[in-house]
Amino acid sequence: MPANCPHCAQRYELETGFYYGSMFVSYIITAFIMFTVFALCKFLFEFDIVPSFVLVTALVLGLYVWIYRVSRAIWINFFVRFDPKFV
Repeated sequence: MPANCPHCAQRYELETGFYYGSMFVSYIITAFIMFTVFALCKFLFEFDIVPSFVLVTALVLGLYVWIYRVSRAIWINFFVRFDPKFV
């Protein structure tokens, strides 16, 4: 991730440990994905527990980088206001 936004020069690292809170956002996103996919596997497709668990684990591991980036973007948007004139 770059240090500053290429359009508006906003610093992404506002202070040391700023993105510690994004860990909680990541947890919420991951839990939602896991519970949703597990419920679909178990109740809609009638998989057993082990294949459902393996599928959910593989999906979350595959989406790890996406979840990481999205949770950081959500977290910084709580504190930095978007200004469309810079786009």
